[in-house]
Amino acid sequence: MTDATLAVGGRAPLVSVVVPAYNEAEVIEDTLTRLVAHLATLEPRFRWDVVVVDDGSSDSTATIADEFAREHAGVRVLRHSANLGLGQALLSMRGGFILHCQVACREQAVETANCGLHVLTFGQRES
Repeated sequence: MTDATLAVGGRAPLVSVVVPAYNEAEVIEDTLTRLVAHLATLEPRFRWDVVVVDDGSSDSTATIADEFAREHAGVRVLRHSANLGLGQALLSMRGGFILHCQVACREQAVETANCGLHVLTFGQRES
């Protein structure tokens, strides 16, 4: 796949990354910082956005994610009042490439995304 084959209507394709988060206050800021730094390296070949889906967290996950999103234009936060699961989180995506990144697997996620964007889901939540 080359840059020329990826362009759609003269625009770079949009990569959407969904980050489902449930009680991840301890790691969410570091995860988003690393993820956004990596996604920035894909420009201008790809456009990108990150959607953090706070899935009914009872800690400060949503507050921390909201603060991060205010400082980073490509990041937005959706809040579920109850834990609705991954399927509902994925419905919020709009990119041509959709990556699913578990917060607890941030090291593997950035490494995998660096290898190629054809990976749609990666990482497994640590217990």
